[in-house]
Amino acid sequence: DIEIAIRNQKIETVDSFSYLGCWACRDQRSDKEVESRLTKSATAFNMLRNVIWYRKTILIEAKLRIFRACVLPVLLFGSEVWSLTAVQEKRISTFYMKCLRTILGLNLGDRVANITIMQLSGQPSIENLMRRNRLRWVGHANRMENENGPHLVKKIMFSYFPGEKRPKNTGI
Repeated sequence: DIEIAIRNQKIETVDSFSYLGCWACRDQRSDKEVESRLTKSATAFNMLRNVIWYRKTILIEAKLRIFRACVLPVLLFGSEVWSLTAVQEKRISTFYMKCLRTILGLNLGDRVANITIMQLSGQPSIENLMRRNRLRWVGHANRMENENGPHLVKKIMFSYFPGEKRPKNTGI
């Protein structure tokens, strides 16, 4: 490990830390970040439970707009760079569908399929939302000028290795 000192103060080396609301981990895993996002977005959703979601007088379209404005940004903040496992994707998808069921006034006992819920609400799947965010971020990175500091990210993402070849099919 490298020791860094600022004004004779040694900077502690840690395995993970929170920076601007996102967790950065030494092992590059998204576990802590996903759990943090799920907790924060569940809190945001539950704060509006009695005020918005359970009110029959509020139109479903209005509830969905509030959901897209107040809960989804909290859930998807920083999702452009997540590398998710299947379990993490399932947890995020489950939370998203639970929110949509609540907004539509349905519960698990109603036995309504997820695809039907997305059709009734007119919402895309959470996987499509995350994919759209990733593509938008890649587009921004691709349009960066070469003089900008994040040039290294662009160079790594869009690198070309002319000497490299695909491995031959070994039949395994």
